[in-house]
Amino acid sequence: MVAYVKHCHKGFQLDRKDKDSGRAAEAGAAIVVLASDDETARIEKRGSSLTSLVAELASGADIILAEGFKSEAVRKVEVIAAGDPPVCESDHHLIAAITDGEHGLDVPVFGSGDFGPFADFLQEEIVGKESIETDVELEVDGSTVDLNDFVRSIISSAVYAMVGNLRGVEEPREIRLSIKRMKGGDKK
Repeated sequence: MVAYVKHCHKGFQLDRKDKDSGRAAEAGAAIVVLASDDETARIEKRGSSLTSLVAELASGADIILAEGFKSEAVRKVEVIAAGDPPVCESDHHLIAAITDGEHGLDVPVFGSGDFGPFADFLQEEIVGKESIETDVELEVDGSTVDLNDFVRSIISSAVYAMVGNLRGVEEPREIRLSIKRMKGGDKK
């Protein structure tokens, strides 16, 4: 299954003010769900980073396509209209471009009809590398916890995405994270 996430920097409105869902949102409902027999839309009054959205969607999606999110430290494919300049050409997270115009980019470039070669590229560049190069170990209270591939992938993707967004961190190869929960009277 493919999931799609679009960044709407100017906001959006799915719950029209003249409908019950719009009136519920206006009255203060934090979550509004619109449901029919074949579609469901969920509107929440909260902001979301791409990292948190990926973590939420990952269990039900084979691949997540995101539009926008230019400032996120994730691998990017830029779609460039003929005659337009590239937006992400200096972004070291740019892995490819799709355009039918002149480009001058130092990444693989695909034409708008190159579906097969582009899918092969994504399989090799993203899917293949993720499953081969990532190892995650979890220890809880001194005992190693066995992780299945899905949990290993979620932890790895979420932590690498968050750390990759930190100022001064570029493409980390190994991350060690220790979390200790302290009770009220415990000393650090």
